[in-house]
Amino acid sequence: MVFLWTLVAALLLWLPQNCIHEGAHAVPARLSGLGIDKFWPLPSFKGLAWTKENFRFAYVDYADGVSLTNSKWSICHIMPVMVNIGFCTVCLVVSMLSAPLPDWGAGILFGFAINNAVDGINNLRQAVGLNDREVMTDHNDVIKWIRRTGRSPAAATGYAISGILVLVILVGAIVAVQVV
Repeated sequence: MVFLWTLVAALLLWLPQNCIHEGAHAVPARLSGLGIDKFWPLPSFKGLAWTKENFRFAYVDYADGVSLTNSKWSICHIMPVMVNIGFCTVCLVVSMLSAPLPDWGAGILFGFAINNAVDGINNLRQAVGLNDREVMTDHNDVIKWIRRTGRSPAAATGYAISGILVLVILVGAIVAVQVV
């Protein structure tokens, strides 16, 4: 029954997860003085062309006029992964403090943790095994962070693998706490 609740929760929490992800870009940008032109949490083709390059699960458009430093931009790019790790950690703490949860509670907790883990891993996995050409051309959040901070592709691979392991361990720990 927990599996069914997890599946339902993951599907229902998908749109809020998109809002959280894009909000994690928008909040540090706004705090740095950058305006937000458009906040769109739904899948769409950005622009008029229906091409693979224009497809976005969600996006935020920034207003022109304010110039941010590379360090401020890098925070805007990496913040969704930090938020994903933070929410998975919160889910683990809640799971530990309230174990065992009823089926519906565990399902909602797992669904939220899985959405965050999938979002974070999807961002991080694209940075594994990068070469210099990919760092210059890709539009992934983590790769934008690599460009802004000047990290080497090899270092980025290490960061990405570490982040993926942290997310997998957090979700695994939540499952272990609820099962035991």
